[in-house]
Amino acid sequence: MNRRRASVPAGAAAAGPGHLAAAAGLVLLGEGFWGLMPGTAAAAAGLFVLIVQASVLALGFVMLAARWELAVRGLSRDVLPLLVVIVCVASSIWSQAPLMTLQAGLLLLLVLGFGIALALRFALAELARVAAVAALTLVLAQVLGQLVDGTNVAGLRVGGGELALALTASIWAGATDARWRTGWSVAAVVCAVLALATSDVASLGAAFGLLAGWLAARLARAGLPGVIGLAWLLAAGTLAITLFGLFLAPELADSLRAAGAGQGLVWLSGTGFAAGGRSLVDAFWLGTGVWGTGLAVLAVAGFVIRAAVQDARTGDAACLALCGLVGAMALAPAQMQLVSPVLVILCAVGFAAAAGTVPATDRPRRRPLAARPQGRAMAASRTHAPRGPAPGVRASRYRS
Repeated sequence: MNRRRASVPAGAAAAGPGHLAAAAGLVLLGEGFWGLMPGTAAAAAGLFVLIVQASVLALGFVMLAARWELAVRGLSRDVLPLLVVIVCVASSIWSQAPLMTLQAGLLLLLVLGFGIALALRFALAELARVAAVAALTLVLAQVLGQLVDGTNVAGLRVGGGELALALTASIWAGATDARWRTGWSVAAVVCAVLALATSDVASLGAAFGLLAGWLAARLARAGLPGVIGLAWLLAAGTLAITLFGLFLAPELADSLRAAGAGQGLVWLSGTGFAAGGRSLVDAFWLGTGVWGTGLAVLAVAGFVIRAAVQDARTGDAACLALCGLVGAMALAPAQMQLVSPVLVILCAVGFAAAAGTVPATDRPRRRPLAARPQGRAMAASRTHAPRGPAPGVRASRYRS
């Protein structure tokens, strides 16, 4: 009997135009692709990149149009990612740059929507291959671009956390794709060697995260009943602190700043989401303070716990991928940008782990325009069936 993985549905082995389009979209979100483009002016180039990336991310909501019920159902099982977006957008109330904060908050919403669309469109094994192809393309583009410019091997730099994404996605794809496991293993070894040559801190964090993900999946198979309950208890506490910050922080900030003691509240509420920059350090820690960053960390922790439980049940290596990306972001948050394929894949895998496997009865199916009765079809097949000449009778040259 042939056994098939639960995460790989029938007919999902071959790559199609949808896989290539998703990989191309992730490439357009990467820093390595735009580093090869010749720019005229920094402001114009930045505006052009922002328009292209926002357009690519907006396609996620177009993809969600036919699956919005599944998206709502998945978000109802884990509201923390949406709550993080709401906190980031609401921080424009007390932000030092309200327009910039509002723009960055909407971009974060687009990133979440694009990740959800990828999770609903592809199985996790397919998403692993899509992420690996996109990340390896970005790494190859950065390395070739620097070598063409005359940079030696010791001076190579792969920014944006894309090398860590390539390492994580290659190991993830190798764990879920038995057919091309050797090729993905070779790609992972090449990424590891390149990370050692460039002293990439994010890749080191990804390596620790991959090890932690493997251990978390093994512990989940053993059974840990109190972990999820503790996580939701922490979620309730963080939610209370967040609501306090949303509704009371502006008035308290004005009063404390008037009294000359506003530094403590700035440490708690931040200066506005992404008001000082688009890296994760500037966007979350400096932008949303303690409770915004704590809420984001708690949402990621919920992703990891759910992925570990799902990985123990299905074996789709979701926990391996999530922990690798989380390790890269934890060790090198300054390298990670708000709009990046790393954050998109994190949202996609986290939503897939939270929503679980979509039952076959819930998937939209195409109905034929006109259904032909089975009896008529059988009668027609009998009527038009070819008949041979009777024994002993010569066949005619012409057909009636």
